[in-house]
Amino acid sequence: MYCCISGGSPAVIIPHVVEGILGSTLQFSLQFQSADNDSVFTFSKLGENDTMTELIRVSQNNLENVNTTWTLREDVTLDSHGERCRINVTIGNLQFPVHEGFYRAIVTGTDGTNSANLFIRTIANPEPLQLRQQPTNPTSGSDVTFTCTGNTGRPKPIVILLKSITDNEQILVQVGVDTDPVVEMLPDGRYFVNSSFVRRVSFSDNGTFFACDIRYNIGLSQRLNNATSNRVPINIAPGSAQNQLNILVTSPVRQGQDDLRITCSASGTIFTSITSYSIFRNDSSPTLKALVTRTYDVITQTIATAWPNDNQNVQGRAVLTGNSLPFPNATFIMTIPRDDISCPGDAGGYKCQFSATVTPGSQAPDPTSNQEFVEIQTNPSQMNPMTVLANTGNGNVPVTNYRFSVGTVLTLSCTGTVGNPIQSPRWCHRKTSDFGWQSPASGVSTDGAVLVGCQNSQTTTYIHNVTSEDNDRMFLCEAGSNPQCGFGDISSNITMSLGSSNAGIIAGAVIGSIAFLVIVVLIVYFVIFRRKSSAPQNRTKEDQPGRNGQPEMTREGPVYSVPHREKGSRDNRGPHNKYATENKGLDEPHEDRSPRRNDGLGHHNPGLYDDDDQDGDVVKRARSVDDMAKGSMV
Repeated sequence: MYCCISGGSPAVIIPHVVEGILGSTLQFSLQFQSADNDSVFTFSKLGENDTMTELIRVSQNNLENVNTTWTLREDVTLDSHGERCRINVTIGNLQFPVHEGFYRAIVTGTDGTNSANLFIRTIANPEPLQLRQQPTNPTSGSDVTFTCTGNTGRPKPIVILLKSITDNEQILVQVGVDTDPVVEMLPDGRYFVNSSFVRRVSFSDNGTFFACDIRYNIGLSQRLNNATSNRVPINIAPGSAQNQLNILVTSPVRQGQDDLRITCSASGTIFTSITSYSIFRNDSSPTLKALVTRTYDVITQTIATAWPNDNQNVQGRAVLTGNSLPFPNATFIMTIPRDDISCPGDAGGYKCQFSATVTPGSQAPDPTSNQEFVEIQTNPSQMNPMTVLANTGNGNVPVTNYRFSVGTVLTLSCTGTVGNPIQSPRWCHRKTSDFGWQSPASGVSTDGAVLVGCQNSQTTTYIHNVTSEDNDRMFLCEAGSNPQCGFGDISSNITMSLGSSNAGIIAGAVIGSIAFLVIVVLIVYFVIFRRKSSAPQNRTKEDQPGRNGQPEMTREGPVYSVPHREKGSRDNRGPHNKYATENKGLDEPHEDRSPRRNDGLGHHNPGLYDDDDQDGDVVKRARSVDDMAKGSMV
């Protein structure tokens, strides 16, 4: 069997990442090609200090050796795939750490050497988690510890604490996150997690539920089982909320999904009437200020509402409801509809305050409630277009046409608004003909998030070395609550192909453009310089200032055009020469009112004509000049 092509360089075509569930069967293929039929192909597992343990060897297109210590190998076969050799590997009962790790494939022949790395990732389904609380019957204002435990499978998880919305117990929202939980690795590679959260509860938490769940900080090509824990109800101890002013807030609030509601109420048996309620808000100042006040006037028996410190236009967005004052069971509720919530303006601390009368002999409670904080959560909203830098050895060059040659180093970057709490972006890639996505085994770095308003902005970068297997490969950068690749809330992607590197084309175009401009400048310079150096310096009388459109010289008095005669010329004759053209009378200033006439030689000389001539002497001179012209032509 011949696994070669004529000419060209050797190539290794293998997947970047192979993913399999512990205890299952994993199958993948390794392909190579070479112009040398005597080439050698090896597949080895990488150890510490980049040491290699050879597992498979193909020499002269024959499967020569399979490492027998690779005990969990189920089958290795060799066949051809077009002009390539293909090694089909089947691993039964996939285990950790025997199979997980980096591998290197190398093909070597007289036509050169080529290699590529593969990463086998082992994953495992989690089991349902268990959530406990301590104490089980807390009082309002006390701390409750929630402990989340369970077998979370593989990979190592992130643990999150969830809480139900007061008016919708079926919806759970995230109220806590443990990005580095305490874990124990079990013998088979699975993780057992033990994560704790401490949360202060208040009367507003009474009747709500808490739960815990997990997610992963890497994208997986396979969806794992749900691990959400049992729900733990919060029951505030009897009597802890008696004879006091209470505040109930909906928090966290998911922007665009939940209404923001602040409820003020009094609990107890000592109140005979409640005459006023106020809601205070912390608007980033050290103290809370009254946002809205509702007061009952005992004399007029009317209710008045005031907004003394409304710098966020809450009045135009909020709806005020509640039981009527001044009855003892009166409540005051302010609701901001989900579509009108302002973030971060509506987030922060809130308190209630009231005025009440109590039964004789009873002690009035504190007129101000505890402070409760409203957290506004946002989902990822936008992923900016991916930027690509290509390096073919001359530095990174930005590109927009994604066609690259093998060996080009790509730096892919994307920046997005990834929500609050942060749902960090992740990288995935696949061939356009493939169904499942893969996560990069290495080369990914993510910057710290920057909180702007209610959104976190975060940038992630992936460095990828282009191989011969990357034709029609799609790269995806996404963020979202779903940990599975391809299911992000926001994303950006590109699809590349193999060919001439854009970086070389762009660099060549830039250099060529500069060279062309230099040549054009030199040509223009030499043409202008040559014209100036070869231009004649003589001027005819028509080129004199004031003639034929030439500018007049700024000198007083008339200026006449007198031909310059060299010494010894035929026109430099004595006063007795009848052909002499000297006329001293022309040196006297006079005004020429005669029409412009031609002297027969194509010249114009007003001195040859005189409209006042009576004896014809000027005409005779004109004819004599004509005779001279005819004689010179003969």
